[in-house]
Amino acid sequence: MSKKNATTKNVAAVAPKKSEKELAAEKRKAIADALALIQKEANNDIMLVAGQAGHLLSELDATLAKIATDVAETDKESELWKLELHPVTIIKDKKTFKWVEVSGLDRNARVQIVDNNGKAEVLVSPTNCKSMEQQAYINALVEAGKDLTKAVALRKAVAGKTFRQVFAVAQAQDKARMEKKYSKIIPPMAEAKQEAKLIKKADKVA
Repeated sequence: MSKKNATTKNVAAVAPKKSEKELAAEKRKAIADALALIQKEANNDIMLVAGQAGHLLSELDATLAKIATDVAETDKESELWKLELHPVTIIKDKKTFKWVEVSGLDRNARVQIVDNNGKAEVLVSPTNCKSMEQQAYINALVEAGKDLTKAVALRKAVAGKTFRQVFAVAQAQDKARMEKKYSKIIPPMAEAKQEAKLIKKADKVA
């Protein structure tokens, strides 16, 4: 046996063995260090995702601003992204269904705001056509602009509101439209009933 190996063996024999507490403490420290590293990497990823989301939102705002500018140049008197909300309530099979129809976006699409567990969700679908060729053309048009249509509806109609709040706004809009439509019309009046005069026999004889 070499002198070096003998020295290493003697040191190992002399070194005190670690207790179970010390080993457990070392394991806990190793786990804590690993978790801290994972947390650090996760935070970095979250910051990266948040940065990407902010970048995408800024790009969306720029796109909407560009389209709004183009619309303004085309028709300077029209209000940009003027959305009309129409509340719909139907009862079918003793169940009440509510949603909001949106107009003022894509004339080839049907835009609806529905209740998704209290949240307002925007649905975009193509309008129905009689011919298959025309339907395919409409489908392609609506599909091409679906993301933008949803984005505008979310920004202008929903804007962080719950479905009940959006439905209430739609009801208020509907009421205002009705009042404006009939504001210049004189409301029909019921004819006043003439009071019949009772003539007593005694008065008649006299």
